[in-house]
Amino acid sequence: MAQNCTAFLVALGFLVWQAQPGMLDFTNLTFYSVSFVIAYMCGRQFSTSPSGLILTIAADVSDFETSESGHYVSGMMGTIFSLTDSIASSLAPMSIGWVLAAFGYGAAYPDETTALTPNYDG
Repeated sequence: MAQNCTAFLVALGFLVWQAQPGMLDFTNLTFYSVSFVIAYMCGRQFSTSPSGLILTIAADVSDFETSESGHYVSGMMGTIFSLTDSIASSLAPMSIGWVLAAFGYGAAYPDETTALTPNYDG
């Protein structure tokens, strides 16, 4: 399942990388628009489905350990889940910062004179 998630996220990243302004248009459906929507939906499904399974699996593992060894480990399972959730929650913004720094946003902060979309005529 992780390979599928990675494949769809790589496909979505490739579509975003190849994008040109105006390619994603939902009034005139193009191959790019349809493939972007499909890749986005699949990427969201594969990236969110494992998190919904974690709590139910933790309860099953706790019950299995209690039945096999006799030790009640629900507190330990909750602690391990909380620790891994805290680590993941702190690494996500940090990785976004690394990506933004790799694209050059680390040199200076944008201010009111920074052009957001210089070719926008709207």
